[in-house]
Amino acid sequence: MSMETLNVIQFIELLIGFLGFTVGLPALVFYKKVKHFQASVRFLIYFVIGNFYIINLVQVLELVYASYRITLILFTILPVIIAVIKIYKIPVWSYIKKIGSELYHYILRELGFRSFLRHRLKEVCKAFKFLLRQAVRLLKELWLDLPFLCILIYLIWKICGDGILNNWGYGASDVPVHNYWINGLVENKLYIAGIYPMGMHCMLYYLATVLNIPVYVTLRLFWLVQYSMIVFMLLLFLKGCCKTKFLPYLGAIGFVGLKYFMEISYSRFEATLPQEFGMLYILPAIYFLLEYFKTRKAELENGENKIRCCSSWNLLGFSMSFSLTLSSHFYDSIIVGIICVGIAIGYSAWIWRRGYLFRIIVSGVIGVLMALLPMAVAGIDIRALVQGAKDMQKRVHEESAENNIAYQYACLRNLYYQEGYRVEMLSSFEPQFRFFYKWWIQLFAESEGKENKGIFPVAGEFSEELHSVGQFIQDGSPIIFETFLDVTKQNSSLIVAPDEKEDYFNYLDGKDFWEI
Repeated sequence: MSMETLNVIQFIELLIGFLGFTVGLPALVFYKKVKHFQASVRFLIYFVIGNFYIINLVQVLELVYASYRITLILFTILPVIIAVIKIYKIPVWSYIKKIGSELYHYILRELGFRSFLRHRLKEVCKAFKFLLRQAVRLLKELWLDLPFLCILIYLIWKICGDGILNNWGYGASDVPVHNYWINGLVENKLYIAGIYPMGMHCMLYYLATVLNIPVYVTLRLFWLVQYSMIVFMLLLFLKGCCKTKFLPYLGAIGFVGLKYFMEISYSRFEATLPQEFGMLYILPAIYFLLEYFKTRKAELENGENKIRCCSSWNLLGFSMSFSLTLSSHFYDSIIVGIICVGIAIGYSAWIWRRGYLFRIIVSGVIGVLMALLPMAVAGIDIRALVQGAKDMQKRVHEESAENNIAYQYACLRNLYYQEGYRVEMLSSFEPQFRFFYKWWIQLFAESEGKENKGIFPVAGEFSEELHSVGQFIQDGSPIIFETFLDVTKQNSSLIVAPDEKEDYFNYLDGKDFWEI
């Protein structure tokens, strides 16, 4: 089997698995509740529920150190089975008694084995006919859309398929860091490299584990699944908002077609990155918020002011979608927030009325809390985290240039750059900064490394590298300037115990390693 064929097979496996777990299983559970909606809206509902459940399932199992393939499959399939039995009122106990009775008669030789198999075959055929009727019903609903869907799928593959067949790399320099985070989930270490939105990592870990595909292969191929779903989220959003049936296809096909003419603008889509992954949930969040205003107006005009009503379910969809953007990357949450401000301005005549504002605020708070809850449960002090960010923001915005550390740092880096220094080394004697270094390197290299300009960022982990890298800093080529991080407050302690041997290191006895 060629590598191209293997890539296509694994890509199809990822696509079917992703859609099956995030759309197929929720459809089994919630179809009866949402069957009165058009197909595009049903898909959005299933998609948001499925992604929300899987990402949070992984985080919960990681927090209790019980995230394994068997537990992931069990807690995915078992709730669906229980829900389907309850919703469709399947007489499980009666069926078990029937099977038991037939086995009893088979043991007594009152029922032949062929008759027993024939009964089971009839039941399988009955279930198959039910699924076939549902598929036919869906095809009847979408048959006019099928030609346009085929054109859209063909266009996506025509423009992007070459990246799957002939591209063997990750597509972006920071993907190996995400690979490390996902491998941490394999070891039941949720925040192995520090605090970071874990939505994409949880989903890719889930797919790699359940489908038994290596993590590096999942990261290398998932970008096309991700990009395809972004396109279809755009299509579904437009179909949910537009009154015309086929105009949304023009928008989706135009979005894909522009990639052919504006390759550089679409280059980030060719890598599995959390910012692009979070784009999957931006349009669902906007759609549910728009639907809230639409349905809420109708409810108030009809005198309906209950908590459990259609508009409340729309707000729940908004909360779940917004929390998914925040759990993927805050860039996507910022985009949703900006669009929400625009929607609020558009509905300014309504938003201040009783029955609107309070519910919107509550849904937004719930969305944020649902994304931050795993960090809180993991023992991270969210209040201190947010307060630290607020304090630093206030400091760099209000202090004068003479005292502003961000301004001073930027000026010094620029001066060294003008003097010919092209490498900056971030150094410290604190081993807990190891993953902070990785974040810093990724941030500066990606931000500044453009147009044949920029300072190359490296890190020095002392005292481990003091003899090797430190030697180059002292006597090597004068191309490096060093930024040193000094820790003023320790959070752990290790005292050097005295020994009986007399040597030149006795002066260290009783001292803290942090002090040394």
